[in-house]
Amino acid sequence: KNNHCRHRHQQQTQKLKQSYIEKWHESTVKPSQFYEQHAKAGKRQKNYFYSVDLQGRVFLEETLPKNIATSIKSPQFLDFFYKRMKRVSSKEVQSLTMNDEPSPATTVSTTVTTTASLNSKSDNDNSNVSEPGIESDYPFVSPCGLYELNFVRPADSVIVFQYLQEKKMNNQEDRLEDARELELVFAATLSQPFSPCKLALSKRSGRLYHELITSLDSDNHADGRGNDKDAKAHQALNSKFTKQKDVGQRKKNPLITPLHNSDGSRIVEYGLIRSSLAVKLSENIVPYEKGKKRNGDDDNKKIFSEKRKDEEYSEMAFICFKTGKQYPIFYLPKESEPGPWSLPFEEEEG
Repeated sequence: KNNHCRHRHQQQTQKLKQSYIEKWHESTVKPSQFYEQHAKAGKRQKNYFYSVDLQGRVFLEETLPKNIATSIKSPQFLDFFYKRMKRVSSKEVQSLTMNDEPSPATTVSTTVTTTASLNSKSDNDNSNVSEPGIESDYPFVSPCGLYELNFVRPADSVIVFQYLQEKKMNNQEDRLEDARELELVFAATLSQPFSPCKLALSKRSGRLYHELITSLDSDNHADGRGNDKDAKAHQALNSKFTKQKDVGQRKKNPLITPLHNSDGSRIVEYGLIRSSLAVKLSENIVPYEKGKKRNGDDDNKKIFSEKRKDEEYSEMAFICFKTGKQYPIFYLPKESEPGPWSLPFEEEEG
């Protein structure tokens, strides 16, 4: 009986959560005239608008309801779309604000969505009227050619890592017994290396993230998150994630997306780890006490000493059970948390 009641409660909680997320998606949809105005025939500059949900599924923003059946599934489109993904610049903002002026009946501005605004909207009210301006809704853009811009409003991070896979080797000499490197997959077939010392935990939402990196060599960057040993030690992760042997240091991968190039940028970019993958990874996440002696302490002292001052330690670590090495997990930097354009978290779990 207790199990039945618990299961029923979980179902009710899931329905409430899903209802809240659906209402938020509805609140972000503009009147149809808005989309028509930005993409009308004969315009030199065309703008299109997309949304990305917490599972990493991509939709045209005006699509309702948003579910797996209505999401965009073309692998070619998704990879092309994400290979050009970047932070919106003043030039793209100008494309929004200087676009041909719509008639007064179709004038639209942004909503900084709050729980109160969600609750006050009727089911048929898709208007989006508030300050400070339509450009605040779209922090990311994927250019397509010279005269087409795809603006993106994600529920959280624009990049969502779907699952882990083993790296395919290109050279015959690399085809050792089960020799692989672990990678995080996003879009359709795009991937980047997985490195435990690049994990981050959101202090606000409790969600798990991974920094956008192009190669394991980026563990040696000046942010102090790792060293040469980390690039090798990560290859001995729990067998449920990978079966691999040291195949030597590889050359750096080419740039995966513009967001992966954070050198000199004020914001270090992170991708959200999809909830189902986060659950799997959580089996390797344990409490971490800085004062306790353990394997890999010399490496971790460097990590702690060289961390940026604005990052806080979460008191959790990712453990490699085969080696005993623990990688401390730090909180997601405040500037990397999703902005006011994202799904409000405060009531999401309620």
